[in-house]
Amino acid sequence: MRTILAIFATVTLISIPVSATIWVVDNNAGHDKDFTTLAAAHTGASAGDTLHVIGSPTSYGAITLTKQLTIIGTGFFLTSNTNLQASAVGSYCGAVTFDSGSEGSIISGIYISNDVCVINTSDITVKRCRIEFALNGLGVCRVTGTGRSNISIIQNYIENTNGFGLGLSVSSSNSNILIANNYIGTANSIRDAIETSSVSVITHNVLFGNLDADNSTITNNILREGSFFGSNNTFTNNMGNSTQFGTDDGNLSSVDMSTVFQLTGSTDGQYQLIPGTSPALGAGVGGVDMGMFGGSTPYVLSGIPAVPTIYSLDARTAGSTNSGLPVTIKIRSND
Repeated sequence: MRTILAIFATVTLISIPVSATIWVVDNNAGHDKDFTTLAAAHTGASAGDTLHVIGSPTSYGAITLTKQLTIIGTGFFLTSNTNLQASAVGSYCGAVTFDSGSEGSIISGIYISNDVCVINTSDITVKRCRIEFALNGLGVCRVTGTGRSNISIIQNYIENTNGFGLGLSVSSSNSNILIANNYIGTANSIRDAIETSSVSVITHNVLFGNLDADNSTITNNILREGSFFGSNNTFTNNMGNSTQFGTDDGNLSSVDMSTVFQLTGSTDGQYQLIPGTSPALGAGVGGVDMGMFGGSTPYVLSGIPAVPTIYSLDARTAGSTNSGLPVTIKIRSND
């Protein structure tokens, strides 16, 4: 196991500055590790370090960040999206809170299970994570306070499993908020999928529940169900199952959603567009595809982080002096 983790750390160095320290967070029995909880890793790490969170069926607990860290997990939905990781076990944790001092932090490939992601500062990236919780009236992923800026919430799978709660919320008087290539919704109709009076770009999302936004640029989204509210928005090339966006400026209305998505396969893969026939194909701004799999930062199945990962490992249990111990490892770049 030490050898495999060493290989994993080595290939990851391709995308991490050499000045940073890479720490292994692992609560599996019998594994070599630096820390077993995210809270302990936060205490032991220095600003600028990276925490690699190994897949485990046991949660790594909550973390409140007050220093700049990069947190990288193994993804989610790995049993239904096969051949993406050598192990189909995701990286689970509790609540993730970004407080003052954590500016510049990135979290990717983590399943925030039955809890929330709260952003209380600026310059934060939440990328390729699964965030789900049953929470009434509040976003399971939310930007709080005023004066926040440069926040990217991209390529995530966000669910509020309470039928009346929010998936994603952004408080007022914030700016440069990018909400792109996410699935945001619940198992039932919700009051607001996104609630913001800040200056935002909302693009290439698949939304289930009302879209409530002000002062925003809204493009290339697919609203499966719900209403569109707000003022002072620019909205072009969006699609709705009813007349939410009208038909001007490239918007499409009253679209039968059964003609848009594949609606088969994995939990996140079902929102891929039907090849050749989906009305969302090429219907976005500049001829790009609408929805979470379109544009320059398309959604990545299972939230596989943008670092090289081992997706196949073949190691024999016995060898010899002459032949050694053959090991075949397959690594993908995951750009």
